[in-house]
Amino acid sequence: MAVRIAHNEAVRAPRCVLERVDHIQPGRLLHALPDPLDVVHADSADPVREDELMRLILVRHGQTVSNIIRALDTTEPGPDLTDLGRAQAAALPRMLDGTPIEAIYASTLVRTQQTAAPLAAAHGLDVQVRAGLREVSAGELEMRSDADAVQLYLDTVFAWREGNLDLRMPGGESGAEVYARFDDVAAEVAGTGVGTAVIVSHGAVIRTWCAARVDNVSIDHVARAIVPNGGTVVLDGHPATGWHALTWDGIAVP
Repeated sequence: MAVRIAHNEAVRAPRCVLERVDHIQPGRLLHALPDPLDVVHADSADPVREDELMRLILVRHGQTVSNIIRALDTTEPGPDLTDLGRAQAAALPRMLDGTPIEAIYASTLVRTQQTAAPLAAAHGLDVQVRAGLREVSAGELEMRSDADAVQLYLDTVFAWREGNLDLRMPGGESGAEVYARFDDVAAEVAGTGVGTAVIVSHGAVIRTWCAARVDNVSIDHVARAIVPNGGTVVLDGHPATGWHALTWDGIAVP
């Protein structure tokens, strides 16, 4: 089945956590997740009805050659998936089997669209492409793989969660800009009224956005817990009331 792509437009991180290549572990995902209506945030000034809450499944794209060499590869269109990356993408329908997915989104980088394609085909859905889901731009660090560049990249994205939103990646984006574009897509998805949606995106932006927007995910957690290629973060909630993590790479989040 052909899948249509619909286009529309100062915590120091440990060196050991960037872009580790993990093998497929299809049995670890989504065991006995609670119903999204079980997670209700009552402290919002503008409460959202329980029937408006949703499940948001964040997926990191499959492996690319740049992941293997640990290069900061963030520009469009980016590399294709490796054979392992395609196997990780092909495993997603099985990993999410039984999940009532109603919408699938991906970034403008081809690796996310290739990762989303098997899942979209399995559910008879189009892949909705949004620029706001792209990876944090590496700016002047683009395609570097040396330890100093990688550390500066991570230090910058994790400093944003500590409130330094005006800090820019050298030659790249500020935290305020990154969070705003990802927030815009999350709000768009929630506004469609779907109960469950999948967003296929990138490791660094998923980690820093979750640290800033998910009530039970701390900066310490994301500094130590990667999202492996083909891995997932499962959230319940709504942009107006906040998000709550159920699992991180298949492991329950306290």
